[in-house]
Amino acid sequence: MLLVGLNFAYPLIKQAYEEGFLKLGASVVIILACAVAVIIFKLSVIPVLLTSAVVSMLIFTSWRVKAIVQQGIEQEEEEPVHD
Repeated sequence: MLLVGLNFAYPLIKQAYEEGFLKLGASVVIILACAVAVIIFKLSVIPVLLTSAVVSMLIFTSWRVKAIVQQGIEQEEEEPVHD
C-alpha cells in the first residue's frame, strides 16, 4: 500500500518541485499532515481530504495574482491615451 501511495503522490511532488521549493515544502507538509491525521489520530478520511483540499486551494491557486493583474488592467483603461 505504501508503494501505491507513493506512486499516486509522485506526479504531484514532481510538479511542486518544478514550481519551486516553497510549493514543494507546502505539498510535503500537507501530505504528511493528512497521513498523520489518518494514521495516528485515526480521523475519518473524508474530512481530512476535504480539509486538505480547502487548504490546498488557498495556498496553490493564483487568485491573488489574477486580482492584482485585473487591477492593473483597469488602471490602464482609465488612463487617457496621449497621441
